[in-house]
Amino acid sequence: MLFVLMSACTPADPTYPNASLLLSTDDFEAQKSLPNTIVIDTRLSFEEFKEAHIPGAIYFHSRRDMEDKENPVRYFMIQADEFESKMQALGINSDSNVLIYDEGDGLGAARLFYGLEYYGFEGRIALLNGGFAGWNTSEKPTSVLDEEPISFEVTAGNFTARVQEDRQCDIAYVRGVEPGSNRIIFDVRSADEYNGIDVRAAEGGHIEGAVNLEWSSVLVDGDVPYYRSFEEITEMYAALGVTPDKEVIPHCHTNVRGSHAYFSLRLMGYDSVRPYEGSWEEF
Repeated sequence: MLFVLMSACTPADPTYPNASLLLSTDDFEAQKSLPNTIVIDTRLSFEEFKEAHIPGAIYFHSRRDMEDKENPVRYFMIQADEFESKMQALGINSDSNVLIYDEGDGLGAARLFYGLEYYGFEGRIALLNGGFAGWNTSEKPTSVLDEEPISFEVTAGNFTARVQEDRQCDIAYVRGVEPGSNRIIFDVRSADEYNGIDVRAAEGGHIEGAVNLEWSSVLVDGDVPYYRSFEEITEMYAALGVTPDKEVIPHCHTNVRGSHAYFSLRLMGYDSVRPYEGSWEEF
């Protein structure tokens, strides 16, 4: 079973059912000192990583480096053998403590989180709530990478990828969802994408019967996008009929934002979450 830790610098302690998936900056800092721990920076810019990062972090571009270049759908998850190889190269063992962060919105960190869960990682994972923005706001120490030639001395890990079939679905599965069933298609794109105003594929619109809430709605507004409270997110989800008794099928345009929704649902205690990896671009 996979556990994820994220960091939050919120006034009150989290009350999420899976609160261990969301750590405060203080908890994240404490966790990174534990044995067998890997800290991974998934920000979009390696240049920003070089200028400042959490001490001990290794860089991994989770959106680019987890994309199957042979698949016509952009950002489609790489196959098991390639994912396994990349995780081993990061030094990840089957029982590692993996701490992940990104800029702050959680998109990069959640994408890697989803990949690890889908491929059966059995250790612990931790994401930093508020990401590097929250780390800086808390005035935590950072490291700078020299401009000299870069080399990482990482001992290869022994992580073995094992596909978890119930953590993903394909287009046939989505087309088989019947209205009023216990399955709910959860579109986490913007309202304009959902309504066909912002068209990013061959056609605009949404999958019939899908409900919509933009992925970022679960984050607070402001310089540091921390997660909203359990009560606030519960109210948002309940208004759409996205309840824990349902099998929830999140998706976006290419399932990067859908992976963020996957993490959010897991944080909220949803046991049956099955992202549609092909998402709207394939559909």
